[in-house]
This record gives sequence, C-alpha cells and structure tokens, in this order.
Amino acid sequence: MSKLKFLFNKKINYFLFALVFASYTWLLIWSIALKFNLNIIDQKYVLSIPIYQRVGLNWIPFYLQINGEHQYTYNVVNLFADLFLNILIYLPLGSFVFILLNEKRHNTNQTVKKHAVIITLVVSLLSSLIFELIQLFTGYGGYDGTDILCNFLGGLFGMLITIKIKNKSHDKFPKIANVILFILLCIFLPLAIYTGVSTIYYA
Repeated sequence: MSKLKFLFNKKINYFLFALVFASYTWLLIWSIALKFNLNIIDQKYVLSIPIYQRVGLNWIPFYLQINGEHQYTYNVVNLFADLFLNILIYLPLGSFVFILLNEKRHNTNQTVKKHAVIITLVVSLLSSLIFELIQLFTGYGGYDGTDILCNFLGGLFGMLITIKIKNKSHDKFPKIANVILFILLCIFLPLAIYTGVSTIYYA
C-alpha cells in the first residue's frame, strides 16, 4: 500500500495527470485523425476526389450525405451508436481540461471557475473541428457536423461530471482524481504504446 501512497495525496499528482493526458491525446489522434492507421488505399482514392464532391462532407448535424444529396439519417441503431461513441470518447477531454485549469489555481472564486468552464468548452469544440478538418483534407475520413456536436457534448458532460464529483467530495477530490487517473493510466498507456508502435511499423 505504501507504494501507492501517491494516489492518496491531498493534491492531484500532475506527473500522473500528464502521462494519462498524453496517452489519451495520442489515442484521440490515432482513432479520429488517423482512423486507426487503416484504409491507406481508400485514402489515396479519396484524395483524388475534389473536396466538395467527397462522400462524408456533412455540414449539418444529423444529416447523411448520399450521392451528393443530404438526407436525414435513417438507421436509428447506427445513429445512436455513433452518437454514444462520439460523446463517450470526449468525456475525458472535458474532465482533463477542466481539472488542469481549475486545480492549478489556488483562487477558487467564481470568475476563475467561469473561465475554466468557458475554456474547456472552447477546447472541446475547436479540437473536434480541427480533427474533422484533418480527416477531410488528409482523406482519412470526412467532415461531419454530427461528430462535432457530439464531441462538444462529450466534453461538456465530462466537465459537468467532474464538477459534480468535486462539489460533493470537496477535500477528497484530489484523492479520488488520483485513483481515477491511475486506473485510466493502466488502460490508456498500454494502448498508446501499442498503437504508437504499430503506427510506426506500418508507416
């Protein structure tokens, strides 16, 4: 138990936080921007098509582009699975950014908290937008307004969950956060190493 003493500190362990955040960021890049490092042949084909003619260029959320025409998404199962996954994958981002902005400041007045909330939401929105544009211009995917909206909601929900836990736990929040970070590190770090090595190997 003494070896895990750092998990029960009264302050968040930022070295642990940095490892988890770096691993998670790479997994986001690998899964969203690089599309699991797959479909290189499809990527070359897509790149040969003008951007405005590519399938998957959907500016309006919850619309599906088929043969150049926008239609409502009709497959309810696929729709909700896509919504759920895009929200889920951004839950940690909203939590991480809020913790980083909020816990680094000793001043806990309402202004600081508002700044942390606003910046967290902006980061969630802009990062999702950047990922969608990267997919569009690299040919690894398309631009989908639904993904941006769901990613934003994921960041929002992640932040709200963190605020809820923080308000209820008060002084115990850093200890809870450290335990959660350790669990996430055990999940994210091996995946990040494996996907990083495989990406380099197949590049």
